[in-house]
Amino acid sequence: RSVARDLQIDCRVLQRAADSVIEHLVAMDAVGDAALRSAGSAAGSSLSGHLPGALPASAAASPVGAAACGRAAAPAEGVAWALAGLLGATRGVSTLTLWPDGPQSSATHVQLRRVSPRVGAQAIIGVSGLLSQHEGAAGCRLTEEQLSACWSAAAAFLDVSEWWTLAWGSGALSSLSSALHASAAPSNFAHAFKMRALWSKCYDSAKAAATRLASHLRARRCGERPVSLVGVSIGARVVWHCLELLAEMPNSEGCGLVHDVLLLAAPVTLNAARWERLKPVVAGRLVNAYAPDNVQLGTLYRSNHLTSQGCCGLHPVPSPTVENFDATPLVAVDADAYHFAVPAVLEATNFW
Repeated sequence: RSVARDLQIDCRVLQRAADSVIEHLVAMDAVGDAALRSAGSAAGSSLSGHLPGALPASAAASPVGAAACGRAAAPAEGVAWALAGLLGATRGVSTLTLWPDGPQSSATHVQLRRVSPRVGAQAIIGVSGLLSQHEGAAGCRLTEEQLSACWSAAAAFLDVSEWWTLAWGSGALSSLSSALHASAAPSNFAHAFKMRALWSKCYDSAKAAATRLASHLRARRCGERPVSLVGVSIGARVVWHCLELLAEMPNSEGCGLVHDVLLLAAPVTLNAARWERLKPVVAGRLVNAYAPDNVQLGTLYRSNHLTSQGCCGLHPVPSPTVENFDATPLVAVDADAYHFAVPAVLEATNFW
């Protein structure tokens, strides 16, 4: 960002240049791998007919076998080594399951899903939450495709970085979504109390997902590159809990593990002290995008926080460590379609 500012150019220009370098290395690795296998196999087949005890074709097809056959494997190995360090476990995969420590269940099953073919110098993980009736089929079980749709749109719109989405708690989110869509929009405490049990299950699922995500980031399974997090609705609570877990790690292990964070319509506390404890974990920006007119969020949040003065999804956080952004103009009136607003909010906050 500082270089882009000094050169007076769009930060995305430099980001795209960095992405192009990574994509070029990936292409080199793919070509090198294929060429190495082909050359090694040919060499092994040739030698097997002339030398006793020669390497079999399958062994010669490996980097060691190719080198033994007079093939220079070092350049290909160098590219592969660089990519393995930079991209980590996400290299060459479209899904990555983050298994729980305990028994596997739908409540704790968490999976990262690639939403764009782009391979980039920065990874952005989007975490969806409760869909409004305008963002998904009312009363239907939420699918991972529904929950990741807004992130595909954001990736295509910004055209920078490598985008992933976190699939989590679809069962709990579906139950709450169906209950909300089956009745009038919540406008009083009586209705909120009816939703409390379902809302609490979503909270539990969010904590479980946050634990998996924190372990993933701690192990640097996304590689040695910047990782940014974007959370919407109760998906923002997943991000929040993840940051809290990283902040509590001993010996400051979690410091700087996350590059930038943006929370939109988040059911999270306004307590400035708790927000400031998260700042060491975030190397870059900590952005709170709020919308004061989100009645559904306010009612559901108060059902679990009866003495709360509000949440950051409705108000700015009173802390200098947080960048507050009023997203009201970017969300359709009475729609609560915050997932649809993600690309516009990212653009308005220069988040990439």
